[in-house]
Amino acid sequence: MALDIAEAIENGKNIMVEAGVGIGKSYGYLFPALIASIYSGRPILIGTSSIQLSEQLMDDAHVAASYLGMKVKVTVGKGKGNFACLDRAIKSIKHTKKATKLKQWILENAVGDRGKIPF
Repeated sequence: MALDIAEAIENGKNIMVEAGVGIGKSYGYLFPALIASIYSGRPILIGTSSIQLSEQLMDDAHVAASYLGMKVKVTVGKGKGNFACLDRAIKSIKHTKKATKLKQWILENAVGDRGKIPF
């Protein structure tokens, strides 16, 4: 699979691969994509169907990069509905029992990713 993907990347072609759960598809496309990125100097963009899968790929990309002896900068893109509005969060602090926890979380987290709130 990795060789087929590498060939598709090299030739600028599309490829469709189907395999069962747990086969290693992520690594099958991450390794050739990372190597192609090294040679082209261009970033990799991988679209997924869920944030959970994107976050798993973020971890997998770091593992794959370590095997290749490289470091990668990985970002998970999310829609605006996944982030807390600072103004609305500050206003809601007055109306919640968890005001102290929320205030502390806001002060410690510049990004405001709602999925990372631990409560």
